[in-house]
Amino acid sequence: MKHTKKPKLLRHISRHTFRRLLLAALIPAAAGASAAENGTFRGLELYTAFTGTVPYRAEKECTFVPVAGVRVQSVPVAAIVSVSQKEKLLLQEADRWLEKDPLDADRTVRLGLRLSGGSSTVPYRADLFAGTLRYGRALSRLKSPLPGSPSALSGASLPLPGIAPALPAFTSAQAALSAALCLTPARNGTPLPVIQCMCDTGGNSAVSLAEKLRFGNVQLTAALTGGAFVHGQRDSGKSWFLKEAFYREKAYGAADAEFTLSSKRCKGAVVLGAVENPAGALQDSFFWYRTEGSVQLGALRLKAAAFGAPQPDMLLPTGKKLMVRRQFQLSPQLTLKFPAGTVRTGIAVQQTERMVTRKGSAGPVPADEYKFQAALSFTHRRESVQAACGGSIAAKDGSKSGSARLSYSHNGTRFKSTSTAALSFSEHNRTFTLTERLTPKKTPFSSINMQAAVKYKDGEYESTKVSGGLSFDGTAHGINWSGKLSLSGSF
Repeated sequence: MKHTKKPKLLRHISRHTFRRLLLAALIPAAAGASAAENGTFRGLELYTAFTGTVPYRAEKECTFVPVAGVRVQSVPVAAIVSVSQKEKLLLQEADRWLEKDPLDADRTVRLGLRLSGGSSTVPYRADLFAGTLRYGRALSRLKSPLPGSPSALSGASLPLPGIAPALPAFTSAQAALSAALCLTPARNGTPLPVIQCMCDTGGNSAVSLAEKLRFGNVQLTAALTGGAFVHGQRDSGKSWFLKEAFYREKAYGAADAEFTLSSKRCKGAVVLGAVENPAGALQDSFFWYRTEGSVQLGALRLKAAAFGAPQPDMLLPTGKKLMVRRQFQLSPQLTLKFPAGTVRTGIAVQQTERMVTRKGSAGPVPADEYKFQAALSFTHRRESVQAACGGSIAAKDGSKSGSARLSYSHNGTRFKSTSTAALSFSEHNRTFTLTERLTPKKTPFSSINMQAAVKYKDGEYESTKVSGGLSFDGTAHGINWSGKLSLSGSF
């Protein structure tokens, strides 16, 4: 009896690699089986994606990133596994990268598991997370406390409480392994706070308490978030004169307290933050404040935000210095409704006092930085047109830059399309970009996009970058599947 010879690719996969990949795939499969037994299984999703880049210059290599993942959704259990591999040389033999270790430097592995539980007899509903999790809200604010960039047509919003642990997406960035616990009151309207906490393998940890109270149409929120974050230098180096003061790598504390008020016509928030000073005692800690608010007066909406830090060179939990003393934003917006359609217009301005280093100065000196944006949109039934322009003046050298954007959207019965033309320019560079995005309806394709960007430097043509991609999804035999193909090239 003859034995068929195994394909060459399969022979090159080591047993150790196979076992690790099999173990990762069993996590969502086991979660799905457990949920199916309890009658709470919601679905299984398979995901694949391919992103490639082809440079014009021969000395640069082609790169491509394949992604594959599986996700299980259910009421008590949810799990996700995703792996992406960055490779050079598009025509490289596949057996070379199949032999690599699953956790090598060019490979990103995303794992996530969520267990939920609770009943009407206990005061809290619990959600336990583990894996390469994502976090946001207050945790992101501690690492970057400045308000977002000004936007002339953005809606009214307030900073949100909590650390918001979540399972990774199929294409999330690399993250450390961590665990998190969320305790949410089982019944609405109870005075019990929402409790969230996390810790990761890098030595970072955080905990958050949030309380919401409602009085008629007014909602009050109070939240406190604090944690310990590892940063610093492991050694002082060999130089006698250091550009930055040396401080030892260990966990340093940071916290913020948030108070918000929200009603039908006005919203406001005050956030107070503190960061431990590696070179001082508790009384030497860095402090900052941030306020945001908006008020609706008929067709007029007025938004404002402010930030201040008495010590602008404070060290953030990321180990980087903020270097901003104060910032102020103002954005008036107007909405007018006519029988022919709706017109929205607005402007947004931002002034920042930033500490910069200049030649001849003994240390950082304050300098003003400005940003502004103006926008106008018109919507009529299924059609929408939006125009926007903006500019900025840098604090360091006073250089100026600007941008202009025009887009048209059509939301039809068969598809939704958006066409955009954008121009960005500075003293030496100009880039013109055309983008087309198509979202078919009632088809397996969820989106199709194409983009072309032409760049000029010092008035001369420099390069052109073309990119495109398509996404598709569907359901077959009770399994949801989705995929993405993206390619880009420059010449």
